[in-house]
Amino acid sequence: MFNVKIKLYGALKDLTEEPEIELLIDDESTIEDVIKKLIDRYGLEFKRIVSDYSTGITSPDKTFFILVNGINIDSLKNPWSFKLSPNDEVTLLPIVEGG
Repeated sequence: MFNVKIKLYGALKDLTEEPEIELLIDDESTIEDVIKKLIDRYGLEFKRIVSDYSTGITSPDKTFFILVNGINIDSLKNPWSFKLSPNDEVTLLPIVEGG
């Protein structure tokens, strides 16, 4: 097991009332594992924020950007399967829509 730092912005930061979270995760954990842990910790409102409004499915490519150590991993074929390493910093940045 190891720690990763999670940095939250926008509605995610407002919901958790924390700009940064230290999260203890298992070896071989992926971004998907981290998101599931955060949903377990913060509940349905967190899930709503990170879910695609049209499908209800949690989807980083439509609702938020994922950065690991400052690098956007959204362009990877499957960012959910990105494996994390000790002391990685994960940033979750909700996509803001407006008009």
